[in-house]
Amino acid sequence: MRRGDYFRAHEWLEDSWRKTRDPREQVLIWIAAAFVHWQRGRPTGVERLLEKVEGRLRAAGDAAALLRVVGRWRQAAHEHRPCPGVSDRVIRLALTWAGHRTERMG
Repeated sequence: MRRGDYFRAHEWLEDSWRKTRDPREQVLIWIAAAFVHWQRGRPTGVERLLEKVEGRLRAAGDAAALLRVVGRWRQAAHEHRPCPGVSDRVIRLALTWAGHRTERMG
C-alpha cells in the first residue's frame, strides 16, 4: 500500500483473510480493492466499495477516525479526483483497527 501497489496489497490481505474470515480484515481488502478501481479509473467501483467500508466501520462503532478518512475518499471519488494514495498514518490507523501489526505490510 505504501508504494501504491494496491492490487498486490489486496491479494496479500485476501490470502490472510481466507484463513481468518475476520470482518475487520475484510474492510482492509475492500479499501485496497477500492484503490485498485481508483487507479484504473473506475469511480463507481470506488464509491461502491467505500460505501461498504463505511457501513462496516459504522457497525463496528470504534473507528471514527478511519470513518472520517473514508468519507473524504468517497467525496474525492464522487468528484472524480485523482487517486490520493494512502498515507502511512492512515495505513497504521487501518491496520491497528483491524488488529494487524503495522510492520506486517510494507
